[in-house]
Amino acid sequence: MEERPVETLVERIDAALARIERALARSRADMRALEGRHEQLKASVGKAMGEIDALIARAHE
Repeated sequence: MEERPVETLVERIDAALARIERALARSRADMRALEGRHEQLKASVGKAMGEIDALIARAHE
């Protein structure tokens, strides 16, 4: 492996850490968006199940 100045190595490490931090921030944002979509889906499914229950109840009247 070729010798590199310590400053160059430190700069590369800093750049790598910055990339990791950006990826982590994106992952957190993606997770929050996913959680929001999950809540919307749960609400939608809950509403649909309520409508199905109402249809079943009316069918048995």
